[in-house]
Amino acid sequence: MYAIVATGGKQYKVAEGDFLEVEKLVAEPGEMVALEAIFIADGSNLIMDADKLAKAKVFAEVIDQIKADKQLIFKFKKRKGYKRLRGHRQKLTALEVKSISLTGTAPKGTTPKSAPAKSAAPKSAAPKSAPAPKKVTAEKAPAAKTVAEKVVEKAPEKVIEKAAEKVEKVEAAAKTTAAKTTAAAEKATTAAKETATKTAAKTATAAKKTTSAAAKAATAAKETAAKAPAAAKTAAAKTASKTTAAAKKTTTAAKTTASKTASAAKTTAKTAAAKTAKATKDAADTVKEEAEKKPARKAPTKKADAE
Repeated sequence: MYAIVATGGKQYKVAEGDFLEVEKLVAEPGEMVALEAIFIADGSNLIMDADKLAKAKVFAEVIDQIKADKQLIFKFKKRKGYKRLRGHRQKLTALEVKSISLTGTAPKGTTPKSAPAKSAAPKSAAPKSAPAPKKVTAEKAPAAKTVAEKVVEKAPEKVIEKAAEKVEKVEAAAKTTAAKTTAAAEKATTAAKETATKTAAKTATAAKKTTSAAAKAATAAKETAAKAPAAAKTAAAKTASKTTAAAKKTTTAAKTTASKTASAAKTTAKTAAAKTAKATKDAADTVKEEAEKKPARKAPTKKADAE
Protein backbone atom coordinates (compact mmCIF):
# COMPACT_ATOMS: atom_id res chain seq x y z
CA MET A 1 0.00 0.00 0.00
CA TYR A 2 1.38 3.38 -0.96
CA ALA A 3 0.14 6.92 -1.39
CA ILE A 4 1.05 10.12 -3.22
CA VAL A 5 1.16 13.13 -0.88
CA ALA A 6 1.45 16.83 -1.71
CA THR A 7 3.34 19.24 0.50
CA GLY A 8 5.47 22.30 -0.15
CA GLY A 9 4.37 22.44 -3.78
CA LYS A 10 5.82 18.96 -4.46
CA GLN A 11 4.51 15.40 -4.62
CA TYR A 12 6.07 12.36 -2.95
CA LYS A 13 5.39 8.63 -3.18
CA VAL A 14 5.37 7.19 0.35
CA ALA A 15 4.59 3.96 2.19
CA GLU A 16 4.52 3.02 5.87
CA GLY A 17 8.03 3.16 7.38
CA ASP A 18 9.50 5.42 4.69
CA PHE A 19 11.76 8.35 5.54
CA LEU A 20 11.62 11.51 3.47
CA GLU A 21 12.66 15.14 3.53
CA VAL A 22 10.10 17.80 2.63
CA GLU A 23 9.93 21.57 2.63
CA LYS A 24 9.97 22.96 6.16
CA LEU A 25 6.82 22.33 8.20
CA VAL A 26 5.89 24.28 11.32
CA ALA A 27 6.24 21.44 13.82
CA GLU A 28 8.64 20.39 16.56
CA PRO A 29 10.59 17.10 16.52
CA GLY A 30 8.44 14.26 17.88
CA GLU A 31 5.14 15.78 16.76
CA MET A 32 2.78 14.02 14.37
CA VAL A 33 1.71 15.80 11.15
CA ALA A 34 -1.04 14.91 8.69
CA LEU A 35 -0.23 15.18 4.97
CA GLU A 36 -2.76 15.55 2.18
CA ALA A 37 -3.13 12.40 0.03
CA ILE A 38 -3.96 12.88 -3.65
CA PHE A 39 -3.72 9.20 -4.62
CA ILE A 40 -3.80 5.90 -2.72
CA ALA A 41 -3.09 2.41 -4.07
CA ASP A 42 -3.91 -0.68 -2.00
CA GLY A 43 -3.13 -3.66 -4.19
CA SER A 44 -5.68 -3.65 -7.01
CA ASN A 45 -7.78 -0.99 -5.22
CA LEU A 46 -6.93 2.46 -6.59
CA ILE A 47 -8.46 5.50 -4.90
CA MET A 48 -8.55 8.65 -7.00
CA ASP A 49 -12.00 10.01 -6.09
CA ALA A 50 -11.78 13.49 -4.56
CA ASP A 51 -14.61 12.77 -2.06
CA LYS A 52 -12.83 9.69 -0.67
CA LEU A 53 -9.44 11.37 -0.70
CA ALA A 54 -10.82 14.33 1.28
CA LYS A 55 -11.08 12.03 4.33
CA ALA A 56 -7.82 10.12 3.70
CA LYS A 57 -4.67 11.26 5.48
CA VAL A 58 -1.04 10.22 5.69
CA PHE A 59 0.39 10.56 9.19
CA ALA A 60 4.10 11.12 9.69
CA GLU A 61 6.30 11.88 12.69
CA VAL A 62 8.72 14.83 12.59
CA ILE A 63 12.26 13.58 13.17
CA ASP A 64 14.20 16.82 12.88
CA GLN A 65 14.40 20.24 11.26
CA ILE A 66 17.43 20.25 8.96
CA LYS A 67 19.02 22.20 6.11
CA ALA A 68 19.83 21.00 2.62
CA ASP A 69 23.24 21.21 0.97
CA LYS A 70 24.50 24.69 0.21
CA GLN A 71 23.62 26.14 -3.20
CA LEU A 72 25.91 28.87 -4.56
CA ILE A 73 24.38 31.84 -6.41
CA PHE A 74 26.91 33.71 -8.53
CA LYS A 75 26.07 36.89 -10.46
CA PHE A 76 28.43 38.41 -13.00
CA LYS A 77 28.32 41.24 -15.52
CA LYS A 78 31.15 41.43 -18.00
CA ARG A 79 33.11 44.66 -18.40
CA LYS A 80 31.30 46.16 -15.40
CA GLY A 81 33.38 44.88 -12.51
CA TYR A 82 30.24 43.34 -10.98
CA LYS A 83 30.54 40.00 -9.16
CA ARG A 84 28.31 38.68 -6.36
CA LEU A 85 28.56 35.29 -4.68
CA ARG A 86 25.90 34.19 -2.21
CA GLY A 87 25.06 30.88 -0.57
CA HIS A 88 21.69 29.38 0.36
CA ARG A 89 20.68 26.32 2.38
CA GLN A 90 17.03 25.37 2.05
CA LYS A 91 15.28 24.49 5.32
CA LEU A 92 13.78 20.97 5.32
CA THR A 93 11.83 18.73 7.67
CA ALA A 94 12.76 15.05 8.05
CA LEU A 95 9.69 12.82 8.40
CA GLU A 96 8.94 9.15 9.08
CA VAL A 97 5.65 7.86 7.64
CA LYS A 98 3.69 6.10 10.35
CA SER A 99 0.38 5.18 8.70
CA ILE A 100 -1.88 5.72 5.70
CA SER A 101 -5.49 6.09 6.78
CA LEU A 102 -8.49 6.10 4.42
CA THR A 103 -10.78 7.44 7.15
CA GLY A 104 -8.39 10.05 8.50
CA THR A 105 -8.02 8.47 11.95
CA ALA A 106 -4.61 9.07 13.55
CA PRO A 107 -2.56 6.32 15.21
CA LYS A 108 -3.39 5.66 18.88
CA GLY A 109 -1.75 7.92 21.43
CA THR A 110 -0.93 10.69 18.96
CA THR A 111 -2.37 14.10 18.27
CA PRO A 112 -1.73 14.94 14.63
CA LYS A 113 -1.12 18.47 13.50
CA SER A 114 -1.95 19.91 10.09
CA ALA A 115 1.16 20.45 7.99
CA PRO A 116 1.04 23.77 6.16
CA ALA A 117 4.25 25.13 4.69
CA LYS A 118 6.08 27.81 6.64
CA SER A 119 5.31 30.41 3.99
CA ALA A 120 1.58 29.58 4.19
CA ALA A 121 1.33 30.24 7.95
CA PRO A 122 -0.38 33.57 8.71
CA LYS A 123 1.84 36.17 10.32
CA SER A 124 -0.88 37.26 12.75
CA ALA A 125 -1.19 33.75 14.20
CA ALA A 126 2.21 33.96 15.89
CA PRO A 127 2.14 36.18 19.01
CA LYS A 128 4.89 38.66 19.67
CA SER A 129 6.16 36.68 22.64
CA ALA A 130 6.45 33.44 20.56
CA PRO A 131 10.25 33.67 19.88
CA ALA A 132 11.04 33.73 23.64
CA PRO A 133 9.84 30.17 24.44
CA LYS A 134 11.63 28.85 21.34
CA LYS A 135 14.91 30.25 22.62
CA VAL A 136 14.30 28.78 26.08
CA THR A 137 13.49 25.32 24.71
CA ALA A 138 16.53 25.46 22.40
CA GLU A 139 18.78 26.28 25.35
CA LYS A 140 17.31 23.54 27.59
CA ALA A 141 17.24 20.93 24.83
CA PRO A 142 19.97 18.24 25.06
CA ALA A 143 22.65 17.81 22.40
CA ALA A 144 20.81 17.21 19.14
CA LYS A 145 21.44 13.90 17.39
CA THR A 146 22.16 13.71 13.73
CA VAL A 147 19.44 12.74 11.29
CA ALA A 148 21.24 9.48 10.50
CA GLU A 149 21.30 8.47 14.20
CA LYS A 150 17.60 9.26 14.63
CA VAL A 151 16.74 7.36 11.45
CA VAL A 152 18.70 4.34 12.70
CA GLU A 153 16.96 4.50 16.10
CA LYS A 154 13.51 4.69 14.56
CA ALA A 155 14.13 2.33 11.64
CA PRO A 156 12.66 -1.19 11.92
CA GLU A 157 14.89 -4.24 12.29
CA LYS A 158 14.30 -5.35 8.69
CA VAL A 159 15.69 -2.07 7.37
CA ILE A 160 18.76 -2.43 9.61
CA GLU A 161 19.25 -6.04 8.46
CA LYS A 162 18.98 -5.03 4.80
CA ALA A 163 21.48 -2.22 5.38
CA ALA A 164 23.88 -4.68 7.09
CA GLU A 165 23.51 -7.11 4.17
CA LYS A 166 24.27 -4.30 1.72
CA VAL A 167 27.36 -3.32 3.74
CA GLU A 168 28.55 -6.95 3.75
CA LYS A 169 28.02 -7.21 -0.02
CA VAL A 170 29.93 -3.97 -0.56
CA GLU A 171 32.80 -5.20 1.64
CA ALA A 172 32.90 -8.56 -0.19
CA ALA A 173 32.90 -6.79 -3.56
CA ALA A 174 35.71 -4.52 -2.33
CA LYS A 175 37.76 -7.55 -1.21
CA THR A 176 37.28 -9.33 -4.55
CA THR A 177 38.17 -6.16 -6.41
CA ALA A 178 41.31 -5.73 -4.29
CA ALA A 179 42.32 -9.36 -4.92
CA LYS A 180 41.77 -8.97 -8.66
CA THR A 181 43.74 -5.73 -8.65
CA THR A 182 46.63 -7.39 -6.77
CA ALA A 183 46.68 -10.32 -9.21
CA ALA A 184 46.62 -7.98 -12.18
CA ALA A 185 49.47 -5.95 -10.66
CA GLU A 186 51.56 -9.11 -10.13
CA LYS A 187 50.93 -10.23 -13.72
CA ALA A 188 51.89 -6.79 -14.99
CA THR A 189 55.09 -6.88 -12.90
CA THR A 190 56.13 -10.32 -14.21
CA ALA A 191 55.34 -9.32 -17.77
CA ALA A 192 57.43 -6.15 -17.33
CA LYS A 193 60.37 -8.19 -15.98
CA GLU A 194 60.18 -10.66 -18.89
CA THR A 195 59.99 -7.83 -21.38
CA ALA A 196 62.98 -6.12 -19.76
CA THR A 197 65.12 -9.30 -19.88
CA LYS A 198 64.19 -9.98 -23.51
CA THR A 199 64.94 -6.39 -24.47
CA ALA A 200 68.32 -6.54 -22.68
CA ALA A 201 69.26 -9.78 -24.46
CA LYS A 202 68.26 -8.38 -27.85
CA THR A 203 70.23 -5.20 -27.15
CA ALA A 204 73.34 -7.20 -26.17
CA THR A 205 73.20 -9.33 -29.34
CA ALA A 206 72.67 -6.24 -31.46
CA ALA A 207 75.66 -4.58 -29.78
CA LYS A 208 77.85 -7.64 -30.48
CA LYS A 209 76.79 -7.67 -34.13
CA THR A 210 77.49 -3.96 -34.40
CA THR A 211 80.95 -4.41 -32.86
CA SER A 212 81.87 -7.27 -35.23
CA ALA A 213 80.61 -5.26 -38.20
CA ALA A 214 82.71 -2.29 -37.09
CA ALA A 215 85.81 -4.52 -36.79
CA LYS A 216 85.25 -5.92 -40.29
CA ALA A 217 84.78 -2.43 -41.67
CA ALA A 218 88.03 -1.31 -40.01
CA THR A 219 90.01 -4.19 -41.52
CA ALA A 220 88.49 -3.59 -44.93
CA ALA A 221 89.40 0.09 -44.65
CA LYS A 222 93.01 -0.82 -43.77
CA GLU A 223 93.27 -3.20 -46.74
CA THR A 224 91.80 -0.59 -49.04
CA ALA A 225 94.24 2.01 -47.72
CA ALA A 226 97.19 -0.38 -48.32
CA LYS A 227 96.06 -1.16 -51.85
CA ALA A 228 95.20 2.42 -52.69
CA PRO A 229 98.71 3.71 -53.76
CA ALA A 230 99.39 0.85 -56.21
CA ALA A 231 95.90 1.07 -57.64
CA ALA A 232 96.24 4.83 -57.98
CA LYS A 233 99.53 4.46 -59.87
CA THR A 234 98.14 1.88 -62.29
CA ALA A 235 95.04 3.94 -62.85
CA ALA A 236 97.14 7.07 -63.59
CA ALA A 237 99.33 5.17 -66.06
CA LYS A 238 96.29 3.76 -67.83
CA THR A 239 94.67 7.18 -67.98
CA ALA A 240 97.86 8.79 -69.38
CA SER A 241 98.22 6.15 -72.07
CA LYS A 242 94.59 6.49 -73.03
CA THR A 243 94.91 10.29 -73.20
CA THR A 244 98.02 10.09 -75.39
CA ALA A 245 96.40 7.68 -77.81
CA ALA A 246 93.33 9.86 -78.03
CA ALA A 247 95.49 12.96 -78.72
CA LYS A 248 97.33 11.12 -81.52
CA LYS A 249 94.08 10.01 -83.09
CA THR A 250 92.73 13.54 -82.94
CA THR A 251 95.87 14.96 -84.60
CA THR A 252 95.80 12.47 -87.49
CA ALA A 253 92.13 13.05 -88.00
CA ALA A 254 92.70 16.79 -88.14
CA LYS A 255 95.49 16.38 -90.72
CA THR A 256 93.40 14.15 -92.95
CA THR A 257 90.45 16.52 -92.69
CA ALA A 258 92.66 19.51 -93.64
CA SER A 259 94.16 17.74 -96.67
CA LYS A 260 90.77 16.65 -97.86
CA THR A 261 89.40 20.16 -97.46
CA ALA A 262 92.31 21.70 -99.42
CA SER A 263 91.98 19.25 -102.31
CA ALA A 264 88.25 19.78 -102.44
CA ALA A 265 88.76 23.57 -102.55
CA LYS A 266 91.25 23.28 -105.38
CA THR A 267 89.02 21.11 -107.53
CA THR A 268 86.06 23.39 -106.86
CA ALA A 269 88.06 26.48 -107.92
CA LYS A 270 89.30 24.78 -111.11
CA THR A 271 85.82 23.67 -112.15
CA ALA A 272 84.35 27.10 -111.39
CA ALA A 273 87.08 28.88 -113.48
CA ALA A 274 86.56 26.51 -116.39
CA LYS A 275 82.84 27.01 -116.30
CA THR A 276 83.24 30.80 -116.18
CA ALA A 277 85.68 30.85 -119.11
CA LYS A 278 83.42 28.67 -121.19
CA ALA A 279 80.41 30.85 -120.44
CA THR A 280 82.34 33.99 -121.41
CA LYS A 281 83.50 32.45 -124.68
CA ASP A 282 80.00 31.34 -125.55
CA ALA A 283 78.67 34.80 -124.90
CA ALA A 284 81.30 36.42 -127.15
CA ASP A 285 80.56 34.01 -129.94
CA THR A 286 76.87 34.71 -129.71
CA VAL A 287 77.44 38.46 -129.94
CA LYS A 288 79.62 38.07 -133.05
CA GLU A 289 77.04 35.96 -134.80
CA GLU A 290 74.28 38.45 -134.18
CA ALA A 291 76.47 41.30 -135.43
CA GLU A 292 77.22 39.51 -138.67
CA LYS A 293 73.54 38.76 -139.39
CA LYS A 294 72.32 42.42 -139.18
CA PRO A 295 72.73 44.68 -142.41
CA ALA A 296 74.99 47.75 -142.29
CA ARG A 297 73.04 51.07 -141.80
CA LYS A 298 73.80 53.89 -144.29
CA ALA A 299 74.65 57.36 -143.13
CA PRO A 300 71.94 60.04 -143.90
CA THR A 301 72.61 62.60 -146.71
CA LYS A 302 72.20 66.40 -146.58
CA LYS A 303 69.20 66.33 -148.93
CA ALA A 304 67.32 64.08 -146.77
CA ASP A 305 68.10 66.27 -143.90
CA ALA A 306 66.88 69.36 -145.72
CA GLU A 307 63.61 67.71 -146.69
